[in-house]
Amino acid sequence: MTEAAWLVCADPELMLDALQPAAGDRKLRLFGIACCRLSWDAFLDVRLRNAVEFAEKHADGRLDEMARAAVKRTLLDMYERELEEDKEFTPTLIPRILKLISHQRYDSVEAICCSASVAHWALGDDYDTNYRPFEAELVAEHTQLLRDIFGPRAFRRILVEHTWLTSTVQLLAAGTYEERAFDRMPILGDALQDAGCDNDDILNHCRQPGEHVRGCWVVDLILGKK
Repeated sequence: MTEAAWLVCADPELMLDALQPAAGDRKLRLFGIACCRLSWDAFLDVRLRNAVEFAEKHADGRLDEMARAAVKRTLLDMYERELEEDKEFTPTLIPRILKLISHQRYDSVEAICCSASVAHWALGDDYDTNYRPFEAELVAEHTQLLRDIFGPRAFRRILVEHTWLTSTVQLLAAGTYEERAFDRMPILGDALQDAGCDNDDILNHCRQPGEHVRGCWVVDLILGKK
């Protein structure tokens, strides 16, 4: 798939396939996490929200083993209880979140399974009647997430000049990432331009409307994350 085709593709699975083998473990995990956050209002159980937040730390290598083991045990206990309830079918995200915090390599197959499971689980008993009209919106959101996380760097090298990395730019990028304050992206774009950045890919991405998440390719580029 060419970059031009990828930028207009409406199928997350095809987009993920096109990224292999360049897509890294961290980026793919952050895509799965971002899919979970799209349905955050449906995460009524605080234990699920906590697990997703732990998964974010795990993706960045900041989750210690004791904490990871504890959240894994909590999720397994929840899953075992669901199985014991003997319902005909209970959609669950627990196996997907377990993969997000596992040490196993997180690949594109798991990423697309996670994105599909989010919709199924969030709709619950209404899945069969409501999924189809919801699917188009979900697919559009997921393709936007992929473009935000991987961007043109999946197809060509984009370099950041060291002169652009002023203290203001670096502080803005770090704060945007750590605080998940992606409404600051236009401000980051202005700071980059003030520092001499003339790369249209970077500046346009900072200023474009739409969702930005952890793993955003411009923020990662500034912070040196892969």
